[in-house]
Amino acid sequence: MKTFESFIPSPLVVQSGWNLDTLIYASLFTIFNPITVWIFYFTEKVSGRYATAIAIFWVCRYLNRCMRKSYATPSTNKLVLISGGASGLGSELVKKWSSQKDIGKIIVVDVQKPDKKTGCGCDKIHYIQYDLNDTSLRFLKTQNGIEHCDDFVDLSKVDILVCNAGIRQMQTLQELQAEEIRKISHVNWLSHMLLIKQYIEAISSREKSRRFQVVVVGSVLGFVGPKQLGIYAGTKNALMSLMDSLREELPSNIVLSTVLPGQLDSSMFADVSVNHFLAPIIHTKKLAERIHTIVEEGWNGTFSYPTYGRLLPIYRVLPWWAQRFCRWFSGMDDV
Repeated sequence: MKTFESFIPSPLVVQSGWNLDTLIYASLFTIFNPITVWIFYFTEKVSGRYATAIAIFWVCRYLNRCMRKSYATPSTNKLVLISGGASGLGSELVKKWSSQKDIGKIIVVDVQKPDKKTGCGCDKIHYIQYDLNDTSLRFLKTQNGIEHCDDFVDLSKVDILVCNAGIRQMQTLQELQAEEIRKISHVNWLSHMLLIKQYIEAISSREKSRRFQVVVVGSVLGFVGPKQLGIYAGTKNALMSLMDSLREELPSNIVLSTVLPGQLDSSMFADVSVNHFLAPIIHTKKLAERIHTIVEEGWNGTFSYPTYGRLLPIYRVLPWWAQRFCRWFSGMDDV
């Protein structure tokens, strides 16, 4: 059954409507679907070369899934630690995991108080109110004990670490104060790096056959910096590079998944309007379901949504005039 699922397009994570992603999704069930194409071939409506090329594409997709999957044994009573889980995407992830039988406990670290809809009454969920601008990470249990914090987390017992916390840049570099720049860098980058570092050190002594997973929620803006978002984009790029490097440094039982979403239907970028055909708005609940699948399957790698996010690395090597056209056409600088 799992093999067959690899030949079915993944569900959309964008909002309903006519856009690039829905167009591609429809084509993957029709003109780019291996079953449909071979039916067309036997009715002499397409060439054998085209049908073979489509079949090879889907076989490569299946092999890619097999190669990126971790075959280490997951825990049956998982402990999840998620930063930035009180609202938005983090809140949807918490709600999704709280209903899973194999999730024993969810620890949410956030500067905000939890959303009432997040599941405050669930015994699995434990909230720690903490500002990640303080990169000492005093909510962690260390060898030296813990100070100034009633709650603490033992990272050696965590099975899934989700780094989701983030804050947005609202002004140009010239307008930002040094303290504001430090805060954006600390919350979006430095706190995650230090948390991942301590997590890796904490689980290094645990059994090598057990699967552990780190999920970093970055942004497609890690590939390109729009106006008034240079610091924000820089922190997201740093997260991507960190995860790319760690995949070559760590054993295969530690799964590293980087999720790079575009604009979400949350409050962070609610005032930003871009070309919605090319860059459709991501449905937060659907993205949470996709991240849940990534964790359940133990998939390594980078996952960009929507489709245009997978093309952004090409943007960086385009000629100057082509880059200017892309920025104008997408409306990315209309902040």
